[in-house]
Amino acid sequence: MRRTRAWFDDSEGVEIETERDFHRVVALAKKAKRPRILTLEQQRSWLSLGVGRKEAPVTFEIAGGSSFHSLGDVSREDEYVGYQFAGETSEIPASFLISWDLAVKAALYYLETGERSPDVVWESDW
Repeated sequence: MRRTRAWFDDSEGVEIETERDFHRVVALAKKAKRPRILTLEQQRSWLSLGVGRKEAPVTFEIAGGSSFHSLGDVSREDEYVGYQFAGETSEIPASFLISWDLAVKAALYYLETGERSPDVVWESDW
C-alpha cells in the first residue's frame, strides 16, 4: 500500500498504511451526525469519497492536472445529496453516486496504485 494521508472536515489527518487503517478511518467518519467527505491524499493526487450513505460519490484529482468524478445513474442528474466538507454542506449531484461497495473498491485500488479504479465509470470535470 502506498503512503497515504486521510482526513475529513478540518482534521489534520492520519497516515493510512494498511487496509485495516482505511476501514478504521471510515468507521470514525461514519460516526458523524451527517454524511461527510473523506479525502485520501498521496504524493500528487487525491481521491475523495462520500461516507455515511448506502451510495457514495467518488472524485479523483491529479495535482495541476485532470479531475474526474464517478458516474452512476445519469437519470438522477437533477437530484442532489448533501455531504459535510470543510465544515459546510456541499450539494453533490445524485448522478455521481455509485454503490458503497464500489466506492470502497475504488478507494482501496487508489491506496494500492495511486490511480483511478478501472471498475468505476469516470467522467471528466473539464
